[in-house]
Amino acid sequence: MIGVAAGLLATLVSLFLSWVVGVVVTLVTVDELAASALVALTVLPIMLLFVLLPLSLAIAFGTGVVLAMVSYLRQRPVGAVIGALVALVLAELFLSLIAPQVFGTSDRDFTDIIGNPLLSASYGIVLGGLTGFAFRRLAQR
Repeated sequence: MIGVAAGLLATLVSLFLSWVVGVVVTLVTVDELAASALVALTVLPIMLLFVLLPLSLAIAFGTGVVLAMVSYLRQRPVGAVIGALVALVLAELFLSLIAPQVFGTSDRDFTDIIGNPLLSASYGIVLGGLTGFAFRRLAQR
């Protein structure tokens, strides 16, 4: 149960970080404040909500369950490094392989961007690290 709670907490934090990074990248790319504000308040939250949230929940839930099982076998909680490694594999699986098949992809759309293996891996490392950190903190109580 602690693994699921840690995964949910990490999902919320990582989605907020994804939104911030998306806003900054849009602002740098477009170089116009009005267009960046429009993207930040309309398109980006919708894409994060409908595309990235279900995938992030699946990755974080899987990571939390694996962390709980490994911690049970080791008789002590594991942390961010194990979480980052597990989530890296799950993010590559979900974001690079499954998401383009389910949502479809075209050149430079949101699914194509998150399907990039390097971006998927970095998102998985951040999400897994946050899940592992939250899991360790919650398990110590």
